[in-house]
Amino acid sequence: SERVELLRAKEAELATAADAVVVLSEVQADDLASRGVPRARVHVVPNGVDLEYFQPMAVPRHPKRLVFTGKMSYHANIAAVDDLVHKIMPIVWKQEPDAELYIVSKDPSPAVQALAEIPRVTVTGSVPDMRPYLAEAAIALSTVRYGVGIQNKVLEAMAMSTPVVCSPQANSALKTRNGVNILVGETHEDVAHHIIDLLASPEKRQQIGEEG
Repeated sequence: SERVELLRAKEAELATAADAVVVLSEVQADDLASRGVPRARVHVVPNGVDLEYFQPMAVPRHPKRLVFTGKMSYHANIAAVDDLVHKIMPIVWKQEPDAELYIVSKDPSPAVQALAEIPRVTVTGSVPDMRPYLAEAAIALSTVRYGVGIQNKVLEAMAMSTPVVCSPQANSALKTRNGVNILVGETHEDVAHHIIDLLASPEKRQQIGEEG
């Protein structure tokens, strides 16, 4: 859109004027370079997760529970869960009517809170500890369709051996192997079919989780 192009132009202008620019991934660094920012001024400092804190927990997993985590006042997450509930889960529910979606979220917007009115959808609001929700879920989801940087929600789930199904945008900055340690769906239908496939196969869930 025109607003996005204006924002990208202003971003490149400010980055070019700076002595140094720090980004989170090579993808971001290459994008800035493609817009005329001198590559020598761009420094990649990736973020990560504490592997002592985020690690597998000895708790039973709910075989039909899906989880989406993140700050739900963030517009990209709001759009992602809206797509998830209205475009992806209806496909899943046709094959897996007992599947339940947990949106574990800090500061859920009114639009996100309203999703809890839909059967089999739970919106928790802020929780003291995200780890039990990741540990108990069969699958973690990250269906953002725009945004930049490394998605910590994906790294946190992988660190806890929870298999991840995500969009290409959520995976773009990660050095993963689709089909080996993560499942990436290009379309809503692709994401839904990955979810259905994993829900039907405890062995595949364990394999993807452990590889992650």
